[in-house]
Amino acid sequence: MAERQEDGTDDAPKISWATPGQKLRVTFGPRLTQEATWSPDGSGVKVDKLAARP
Repeated sequence: MAERQEDGTDDAPKISWATPGQKLRVTFGPRLTQEATWSPDGSGVKVDKLAARP
């Protein structure tokens, strides 16, 4: 997992459930968000880029 910077800046990714237990969303600052999904048995992991802004 990401750790917070000691200098007070918050560059760590934000991790949240889009759908609890099924879809995990990770936001890396204002320019990139990715979403991971998987089958109930844990197979078929897929990661999609949701947003990328210049």
